[in-house]
Amino acid sequence: MNTNNAIRSNLKVILPLGILTAGLALLVSHHYFPNEQSQLAPLSEKTESRDQFVEAQAKSTSQLIKEASEKSIASSQKSTIDYPMVTPQALETPFSPTLEGTDIDGQLKVGEDGKLLVNIEVKDFFDYFLSAVGEVSPELALEELLKIARQSLPPENFEEAKQLLDNYLAYKEEAVTLLAQPMLPRDQQTREYQLQMMEDGLRQLREIRRQHMSEEQVQAFFGLEEAYQEYTLATVKIQFDETMSNEEKAAMMQYHRSLLPDIVRHTEVQLVSDGAKNATMHQALSSGDEATLVSELETSNYSESQKQEIIDYQRNQAEFNERYQAYQAKKKELLSEVSNEALHAEIVNNLQAEYFFTEQELTQAKVRDLRS
Repeated sequence: MNTNNAIRSNLKVILPLGILTAGLALLVSHHYFPNEQSQLAPLSEKTESRDQFVEAQAKSTSQLIKEASEKSIASSQKSTIDYPMVTPQALETPFSPTLEGTDIDGQLKVGEDGKLLVNIEVKDFFDYFLSAVGEVSPELALEELLKIARQSLPPENFEEAKQLLDNYLAYKEEAVTLLAQPMLPRDQQTREYQLQMMEDGLRQLREIRRQHMSEEQVQAFFGLEEAYQEYTLATVKIQFDETMSNEEKAAMMQYHRSLLPDIVRHTEVQLVSDGAKNATMHQALSSGDEATLVSELETSNYSESQKQEIIDYQRNQAEFNERYQAYQAKKKELLSEVSNEALHAEIVNNLQAEYFFTEQELTQAKVRDLRS
């Protein structure tokens, strides 16, 4: 896995529960749902804000898609027998510096029944192109996305993909509007207020998704995410419940963990399981010493692919640590003379969007900020 791909891709191994649970408690600011904003938030002071999709934008997403689609037609004329029925793994010519040296995340693929497969790969494919917004205009990102789709899929499947994209962008527009709603000043926020805001935010996002997308698309794009959000919110409530004993809390957390989808629960259990072995593995992961980690993995019950995922995770963490240090230095520099709380929050949000590229990274950075 090359460096750019490692930075861009979501971590395949879920962070330890303590980090994510603490992180969820933080996500009650305007960046509570960074995954919804990461494609639309400002990348740096020198680029246009990614919320061009929703602010000062006279064109609707449907109109943007229509215009981008029309521009892609001339370079995408093919006979139906030539369609590969699946999008390529990489761009022949990257249209943004962010995408140079990377593989395309996700794919669009036609199933055996002749219909477009609707799964998480479709969302990843859309997000891959949208991640370039800020370096390029939304129009160009959509034009490139639709050009690849048109070259790869028969017309009827291309129309399916275009409709899914229209639904997804309409949802993201409204989600950003929701996330921009004002909250109480930080020093006035109680634990109960934060929990209520988290719960309300999750509920409203679920409703917005279903207003713009079919249940099939919602489950394909957000099913695992919603399940894990519900689990994490439940564990936060359990940890804050002073009426429960430690044994009761442990039992309730185990119950909620059992409700997770198999693929999520498996990863959760692998990295969060109690015992000396997990503690030793966590210490090896945290050490940053790959040789130590490899030695510990040799005596583990992980499969070869799981071992490689854990090693990749440690490498990603080392790279993340370097970016976090740079982020901290820049934040200290920019905030040295800032007293206005709103400006302070705006600067921090902009820096987080510039330095951290996935929901997990943003959560981890916010947890570290809290501890620093």
